[in-house]
Amino acid sequence: MEKKMRMKYIENIFRYWFTVLLVEKMGRIKIQLLGFGMLTFLFLFLSIGYSFITVRPILFLFIYGLAQFFFNFGPNSTTVINFI
Repeated sequence: MEKKMRMKYIENIFRYWFTVLLVEKMGRIKIQLLGFGMLTFLFLFLSIGYSFITVRPILFLFIYGLAQFFFNFGPNSTTVINFI
């Protein structure tokens, strides 16, 4: 259990710093729009192709992982970035 929690924190830190590196180049609004747009597309793909995706668990996990990345890259990160 502890190893899974540690891995989750590492993944979140990676996503957060990915946003920090790109926020000055892209801007917060573009990052949020990209995040919300990709989440919309990914969840539509998951819901429309549900019967196709459920028999391919690797594809489901890949799409779900992308959705988790865009949760933290888009809407989550841009509202809480604290520059030191």
